[in-house]
Amino acid sequence: MFGKFVFAIGTFAAIGVFLLVDHLNVTPVAESLGNSLVDRKGKEISISEIKEKDYILLYFSASWCPPCRKFTPELVEFYDDHHEAYNFEVILVPNDQSEDDAIDYMRDYGMDFPSIPFTDYGARQKIQKMYGARGIPHLVLLNKDGRVLSTSYDGTKYLGPQIVLGALQNEIRE
Repeated sequence: MFGKFVFAIGTFAAIGVFLLVDHLNVTPVAESLGNSLVDRKGKEISISEIKEKDYILLYFSASWCPPCRKFTPELVEFYDDHHEAYNFEVILVPNDQSEDDAIDYMRDYGMDFPSIPFTDYGARQKIQKMYGARGIPHLVLLNKDGRVLSTSYDGTKYLGPQIVLGALQNEIRE
């Protein structure tokens, strides 16, 4: 009897949370990003701008990382060519040493996509725990519900970020 009561309470609580989240139109991805994002000038961008996107690419990267500096121009070109047609957004998760380094990296490489603010350590840590991996550059493709569709890693094996761009193209074609 007690077990059924706990199950019923848990079920109603879960329904209540589902309705609250649905009412607020909060996706798991947007909810984990903190309160705002920043552009390459350091200007604050509202999280609400990404809620309408079908796909999110989380880009774990840093200016001090040679493989990141090699891949970033490819990602920027892909973004510039396809983000509107594919209805996706890239969000940089900076692993730099300072806020200035992160902003300079975005500016120097022409990243027109937003970043989690370097100063929002809590949001960066939360995203790292949810979607991060052992190394960078690391790219994670999520649908709007926060489900991982592709990642630069297969378990502990590093596949590279290009495989994730291919997965996004495959998703769009389907």
